[in-house]
Amino acid sequence: MRRRFPPASYGPLARLLWQKVLLSRAAEAMRPALVCFDGLDEASVEQRELVAKYLPGFGAATGARVIVTSRIAGFGGNPLFAVGSAGHRELRLCAFDRADGERFINSFFTGDKDPIATRLIGELRSKPTVSAFASNPLLATLLCGAYEHGDPPLTLPVRRVDLYKTVLRGLLGEWPDERDGTTKDAKAPRRWQKLWPGISLKTMIDSKLLLLEAIADKFFPGQMFTNELLDQFLFGDPLEPTEAGFFDALKRSHPLSRRAVRDPPIIDELVEDGVLVRMGDAANPCYVVIHLTVQEFLVASALKRRGWGNIDSLIDRKSWDPRWEEVVIMLAGLLDDAGPLIEMLADDAKDDFIRHRTIIAGLMLPEMTEAARSTSEQQITRLTTTLLDKFGATKEGSRELQTHFGRAMSALALVNGRYRRIPLLLWLAKTAAKEPASWSEWCLEWFAESAATPALIGALTRKLSDGLSPSSELANAAHAFRWLGAAAVTPRVTAALLRLLADDEELVRASAARTFGSLGAVAATRKTVDSLRCLVHDDKWEARSAAADALVELGAEVVRPNVRALNRIRWNHDWQRGFTLRDVTRSIVFALDLLLVDNDGDWHPGWEVTRIVSRSLRELDRDA
Repeated sequence: MRRRFPPASYGPLARLLWQKVLLSRAAEAMRPALVCFDGLDEASVEQRELVAKYLPGFGAATGARVIVTSRIAGFGGNPLFAVGSAGHRELRLCAFDRADGERFINSFFTGDKDPIATRLIGELRSKPTVSAFASNPLLATLLCGAYEHGDPPLTLPVRRVDLYKTVLRGLLGEWPDERDGTTKDAKAPRRWQKLWPGISLKTMIDSKLLLLEAIADKFFPGQMFTNELLDQFLFGDPLEPTEAGFFDALKRSHPLSRRAVRDPPIIDELVEDGVLVRMGDAANPCYVVIHLTVQEFLVASALKRRGWGNIDSLIDRKSWDPRWEEVVIMLAGLLDDAGPLIEMLADDAKDDFIRHRTIIAGLMLPEMTEAARSTSEQQITRLTTTLLDKFGATKEGSRELQTHFGRAMSALALVNGRYRRIPLLLWLAKTAAKEPASWSEWCLEWFAESAATPALIGALTRKLSDGLSPSSELANAAHAFRWLGAAAVTPRVTAALLRLLADDEELVRASAARTFGSLGAVAATRKTVDSLRCLVHDDKWEARSAAADALVELGAEVVRPNVRALNRIRWNHDWQRGFTLRDVTRSIVFALDLLLVDNDGDWHPGWEVTRIVSRSLRELDRDA
């Protein structure tokens, strides 16, 4: 609105919005309007104060439902409403899980690009280190762009640092421009020659990356920086003439020095590229890097540029700060020799009792190049042994301690260093074969898909097929497959789990059903779905509940045509305990099914359906 209308028109426009939209249309429709204010983080401090002051009264006077959105970076410390105030809730969008990410990718590549989506999803499943890049729409979009325009085409880096390099260089010019299908290099005579005369595309991108690294490093761990602070950093503080700015420290012949004296400002160019985001008042804006993880990568790149000898003491201090953890991890992937960094973090004398820094060293290993890992083989073996021994000792300990050490297990499995004189993945398979299935069920939660080798899957499958095993052993063996992902969906595993769906013991049937649900859409064969539909009619509540959960988890495309299969569910006191969002979804499905059909011919009064749906929606409103 500010771009299209002068400030003098704000009052008439506000009255028009009030009269025509909020009052007239809401009255005609006999329902309140929905008003969305997007981008609170882009408002100035004064504007935010006005919004916080007047918006509650606005909503009360009009009866409108008001939604305000903000980036997390610009929201901290500026709550719109007092905590706990009636009728106002603060929500945070959850990250994509694997199924969400895969649906996004399938939506991104449509038509003749469907095969690209299939290949990308396959690569993500085989490269867990970069799969987290599809955790939200922004990062997933960048991931799809990097994959589509990769060089060589259709390849995905195994390491996150390589992916960030690809994304940044693509945004800064290497990717085709969607407006005309050409690169910035091809358009240079028209758009860039005046700003970068005589400069190649590669040199221009390298220069911009140097500037971005310096900016990210200067203001980290802060995520937002004002235009005033940015100008002082780039050009120096006029009140402190002895402190040179970033451009002053460059040689006059440097491309950035020549670019700095031309209009439009280079910061505007970085905003246009999409790497920086401008927020707030146009007269005194603030900036953030497009995403925190991109900023962390830029900081790691800036540190690498300084050289290990100049940053070792800084890393020694900052490795205790959780805000620096990702920077340190990615630094290991950028250094030519990460051995000194591993040695520093894994030093017993400098670490604490719960081995905080040693765990960070373990998380660094997948980011290192194969060459760097080969030169640090002995260090990796010692690190693997230390962390595995500590992790194993937590089996009878607290969940918090298991989580603390467990977060490094997947990284260790990806590197597959030696443990007890054999490769780690081989040790896992052998131990799974000889230990009770409860050990695998506990351990594999932390190793997850990284441990899904044929040897391990074979060992667990033999436990599933052992007719002499007690029911608890079969249930634990079935549960262990929940963590192994798509690699576990083999014909032998599927056949064994299907047999368990018909086991005499309720615990075993429920465990097999939950495992099918955890494995997701890859397990949603016709036979699996039909078996779960039959289990919905089981006479035991736990088996019925697990089957309904599994059908929901297998996806809407499975649930919708099978809603009628849920109509025999009868609630007992267990359904009222500990509602989760998944329970709410299931209960709504059950209630709608009662409303739509009853094969027994029983009549369920409307109040019963209304009661179940209302209870579910209240729980959903509370838990959301």
